[in-house]
Amino acid sequence: MRELFVQASYLVASVFFMLGLKSLSRAETASRGVNLAAIGMLIAILGTLVQQVIIDYRWIALGLTI
Repeated sequence: MRELFVQASYLVASVFFMLGLKSLSRAETASRGVNLAAIGMLIAILGTLVQQVIIDYRWIALGLTI
């Protein structure tokens, strides 16, 4: 079930990235494109953090702190 969530989150994130890139082509929709790409990145990060191969979150916290 967890692996299905990770794969689905990557799929949804890639759709958001593509829509964001498409929206960046015009000045009127560029801010919406940036927001869509940011949402896609958030979904991809959440999907990565849910994976079971991440055992220790201290390195992630250190990177966020820096």
